[in-house]
Amino acid sequence: MSPDYLEQYQKLYSEYIDRAVALHNYHRVFITHTGLDTSIRLRSQIRAMRKIEKEMLNLSKLVYKQVREKRKEMLEAKKIALEEKARLRQLKKEEKQNVRNNRSD
Repeated sequence: MSPDYLEQYQKLYSEYIDRAVALHNYHRVFITHTGLDTSIRLRSQIRAMRKIEKEMLNLSKLVYKQVREKRKEMLEAKKIALEEKARLRQLKKEEKQNVRNNRSD
């Protein structure tokens, strides 16, 4: 079975939100206390968020592919079931026709 990309995406999203909160806090400190240390922390949070965004983008593509494959499999199974149902209906129809033909003979 393929790995669960959706679960990985959800974990990354949680981490992204945590980073967004940290970025907000570092931003507030940076505005009130402009300095080298605060600017370094602010930029490191921004870089970390960009990295997570890229990972989330890649994982979202994998999730999409996984969902698309599952949907395709489901549609194929449904198609096979409908074909089997139609085949059974046709057999019953032919059987009834044979019974009618036998009665008339």
